[in-house]
Amino acid sequence: MPAEVVHDALVKAGFTSTLYNSGTYDIVVEKVQDSLEPRAIDIGVNARPVDSERFPNVVSLGTIGNIPVLIIARAGVTPITSPADLRGKRIQVGYPGSTAAEVGERILAQFNVTQGNSSLQSDKRSVAEAMVLSGESDAAIVMYSPYDDSHADFITTPGLQIVPIPAAKAVAGRIGYVVPVALPAGAYRVADPVPAEDITVIGVPITVVARDSVSRSAIFAIARALNARFGRGSVLSEPGEFPQFLYNIPASDAASEYYEAGIIPWQYRLLPAPVADLVIPIAVTGSVLLILAALYQLLLPEFYTVWKEIIRPRRHHRRQRRVRHGSLPDESR
Repeated sequence: MPAEVVHDALVKAGFTSTLYNSGTYDIVVEKVQDSLEPRAIDIGVNARPVDSERFPNVVSLGTIGNIPVLIIARAGVTPITSPADLRGKRIQVGYPGSTAAEVGERILAQFNVTQGNSSLQSDKRSVAEAMVLSGESDAAIVMYSPYDDSHADFITTPGLQIVPIPAAKAVAGRIGYVVPVALPAGAYRVADPVPAEDITVIGVPITVVARDSVSRSAIFAIARALNARFGRGSVLSEPGEFPQFLYNIPASDAASEYYEAGIIPWQYRLLPAPVADLVIPIAVTGSVLLILAALYQLLLPEFYTVWKEIIRPRRHHRRQRRVRHGSLPDESR
């Protein structure tokens, strides 16, 4: 969903954009950092902590929201009130290396649910969902955005429930980077609401990142689209809460300028993108040339006066003295 927003904004602004949709938010920043990487990208949607020293070429275009990491379980006669109730069960933790798997396993570990006392399975999401529905697995850990209705069929299946996370603030603090998220009743379906009541889960901040060489005109187009889509609020955020700059990623100057002022500079609104990007460099170059011209006009006459009235006569007098003393021939003869 966020990747589509970025792609559409670029195309609308006249840029050529290719959308690579992996279906996850994983291993994105590495592809943005290295332009020589075989699968390098210019802009990505990232769900991992970013070390600015390790990725010096990466800037943030804004964190756009928190995507919940949900534990979807087969509900028994008694509702499941904590991940601890899943101890000894068969749990699909997510594809190895994915954000869902990494965060999900750490959530389970906080409640002493481990491979040692439970069966942690690692199938891709479509298989995991099918196994939960068939009863071959008891629960699955997934990342589902309330912005995206494509997962509604699974999450709203009768007999399944979203497992709440007790002490979510403490759990998030122990994991780091993630945050507690209040999931209101009806977040995924209002009629016959899912969840049935307000619960707290763990969310992962989602940030749009870009290589620092991406043009300002492209950044302005993306920032405007992100603000329009994610700044209006959702079931998880208040209007104006996002986009914002979080964590240890330098903010893009252009994105920060747009979020603060709410307007795009005139040249990016009136001129084609390649021309607009040249306005500031041309203006800077022109200013330097004007300064040099002013200095030339001010200083050259003074220098010429000094030469004509002081330096040149002195040099002439020294030459005449040397002629009189015979060290130089008298050219006047």
